[in-house]
This record gives sequence, C-alpha cells and structure tokens, in this order.
Amino acid sequence: MLIKGRIIGINGSFPFTARKEGERIELRVELPDGPLEYSVECSCLEPLELLSLLLPSIEGKAGEIRWVFVEEAVEDGGAGSGRHFGGNKEKRLTGF
Repeated sequence: MLIKGRIIGINGSFPFTARKEGERIELRVELPDGPLEYSVECSCLEPLELLSLLLPSIEGKAGEIRWVFVEEAVEDGGAGSGRHFGGNKEKRLTGF
C-alpha cells in the first residue's frame, strides 16, 4: 500500500509518503529542515497509524497540526495490479 498526502500545520503544508510492503512500513515527511524518515517492521500497524504515532514529533517542526490530507492511496492487488483511491480525502486526526 502506498499513501501520499499533506500535513497542514500552522507553519505550512508538508507532503508525506507512507508505504507498507509486507511487514515493513516506511514513512517520509518533507519538513523545513530536511526530511523525516522512519521505518519499522510491524505487521500490526497500517501506514496512517504509524503517521499518527509520529505526529507529536512532527508537530515540533511543523507547528500545531490542523489537518492531515490523504491525496492518493494505492492498495497492492498482487501481480502488478493495484486499486487506486481518489484524491483529496480529508482525515482529521483528533487528539493531536
């Protein structure tokens, strides 16, 4: 699964990419002082769950987080195929 989107904070808009392949999840957020990259081997997490766990750290660089937008999500369907989910879906992550 591949997810692309933006984190909207009071200090700007920051693109992110989250990818899950097997048990490995990789996250990259483009921040003003350089990218934040994080990866973990954990079959129990989904990409957006990992992002939500790291939001407090991201908030230190992006300022108070207002919104997380999912612009594109592609789910692997095996044998080179995939399901594409349309853009600009809005997800409000509460509690951050």
